[in-house]
Amino acid sequence: MKPAFELSGIIRQFGSSYLAASAVDGYRQAVLQAIGNCRTRALGGHVDACTECGSLRISYNSCRNRHCSKCQNTDKEMWIEQLTGLLPAGNYFHVVFTVPESLNGLFLAFRDQMQHILFRTAWQTVEQFACDPRYLGAQTGMVAVLHTWGQTLTLHPHVHCIVPDGGLDYLNQWVKGRYVDGDAPYLFPVQQMAAVFRGKFLSEMSTMLKQRGVKAPTVSEKVFNVYAKPPFRGLAGVVEYLGRYTHKAAIGNHRIKSINGQTVSFSWRDYRDNNRQRVMALRRFVLHIQNRGFRRIRYYGIFAPSNRALLDDVRQAAGQQPVEKVPRKERRMVAQQRLGYRPCYCPVCKQDTMVVVETFLPARSPPYPAMPWTAACCLLMNTRHPYRKERTDRVLHAGGNNPGQHGLQVRFLPPQASSYS
Repeated sequence: MKPAFELSGIIRQFGSSYLAASAVDGYRQAVLQAIGNCRTRALGGHVDACTECGSLRISYNSCRNRHCSKCQNTDKEMWIEQLTGLLPAGNYFHVVFTVPESLNGLFLAFRDQMQHILFRTAWQTVEQFACDPRYLGAQTGMVAVLHTWGQTLTLHPHVHCIVPDGGLDYLNQWVKGRYVDGDAPYLFPVQQMAAVFRGKFLSEMSTMLKQRGVKAPTVSEKVFNVYAKPPFRGLAGVVEYLGRYTHKAAIGNHRIKSINGQTVSFSWRDYRDNNRQRVMALRRFVLHIQNRGFRRIRYYGIFAPSNRALLDDVRQAAGQQPVEKVPRKERRMVAQQRLGYRPCYCPVCKQDTMVVVETFLPARSPPYPAMPWTAACCLLMNTRHPYRKERTDRVLHAGGNNPGQHGLQVRFLPPQASSYS
């Protein structure tokens, strides 16, 4: 079901007043502009025509910005397919590394540096415990995804990681972890991981601040929060679960409940007070726009791109074939196979017979609805697809120049945005 309110509509309504009253850099202004123009004629679009019934449909282009709540579904599904073909089968742990709220000011002042430290120290902690023979004594891997928001859209930097329940020893043999917490197997002792993570993070943070002439603050929290879930069952469940975090915007359109004057209400999950609604300021969303080129998804250890040979050994030990280079699928194919969206579907004749017959550049009004029947036929005949051109020519030659004789009817459908991105 299409949500009643969208983030792009909020930006179009409140973006100008927010930018006039706030100091926002040019890159983040460009991100807000792209999201606000997403799937509107400001970004251009294309005209689809059905080769069977001649129906026309106008679709506007997506912004494909990674911060847009509407443009990440296809990218997420493509990433899931890629990671499924990469990771070996087996059990995985979900581990979350979180820093205390008192460091939020430093994350705002030194965004990239602090986030790099968060990634690096999380992996150093996992690697240290994995190399310890008391727990694993092997080289492991990790896939990490950065999140900077909580339910209320306040700044809450943390890293979601998936870690396998084993690793490669010095003989390149796959060994499983032996640490058990109570009756359930766990990767490593969580409290000890939290203490080691705190020490590594504060040490690197102090070094970074010292190089910039900034005095390191006193952190009162003795232990940083490290959370670990029991192992997942099956590779598909692991990747699907992590896919929730990889290509997710700070707020989804379904959470926006109302727009009233100068306020926007959205739902959030409060485990102490059921679900509540809060007032959203556009500033909260801008807090989570990452700098240009910053990578939110990272691979470490045996999952790193430089260790594909080791990963082949892991897959062989698990009874799988080595990683093969598979041609990347087209976005339309992924949208149809995994999201159930049929981009070529004609709602009139109920077939996948829609073809692109014209594209129009950004900020130009589309040729709708004043397109005569003869112009539609010319567009269909000018399509470069040989099968569809042959079919169109056959239909046109079956009758004269009167559309009523050969049965080709052109129906004008209302403009709609592309459902795939």
